[in-house]
Amino acid sequence: MKCIDNDKVCDGVPNCRYESDENPELCAEWNCTTGKWKCHSKRCIDAKLVCDRQVHCSDGSDELPEACAQILCGKDQWRCATSKRCIDLTKVCNYQDECGEEKRIPWPGYEDYPEWLGYFTKIPSSDEENELCESWQCPQGKWKCDDGRCIATESVCPYRRQDSGACKDGSHKKPELCENWNCTAGFWKCKNNECVIDQVVCNGHDLVTCFDG
Repeated sequence: MKCIDNDKVCDGVPNCRYESDENPELCAEWNCTTGKWKCHSKRCIDAKLVCDRQVHCSDGSDELPEACAQILCGKDQWRCATSKRCIDLTKVCNYQDECGEEKRIPWPGYEDYPEWLGYFTKIPSSDEENELCESWQCPQGKWKCDDGRCIATESVCPYRRQDSGACKDGSHKKPELCENWNCTAGFWKCKNNECVIDQVVCNGHDLVTCFDG
């Protein structure tokens, strides 16, 4: 008779002859050891793997909202409304679906059309809802667009060829803002109020510096 550690029982990997440690009847009654979490399929996985955006339970139960709700969010995290995931505060209201909840509902009569045609209504993820972002306080190192989203401060008043369109409403490059804006460390302010990277100043290449010369 072979002895195995309790944390190897019902872990999805047979360790005993005839796979007796993975017997469904045994696993249905088995209490997973400390640091383990029990899947709906009755298998035990490392508790640290629950709600990590990767499926570890054969039935996917470790990524369900009720599983994520059991995870305690850190002080620098925010809990998603539907998926119950914990995301960093720096990722809230950043134009990205960090919670994985965004939905695209086809317009009536357009259900069979390909999505790229745009015949749908987008329902934003809870971390991108307008009501939340309007009152959201952007963390240090971020700047708030007029639409409530947060962008990196170095993206404010950008050199036009380096502008990735950080604020979708264009509020990060309004003339009245840039006139009084102090470029962040590592950037230099052109006469036209655009901020360029220090490394391209006086480099002899007009194509990558200020448009005003």
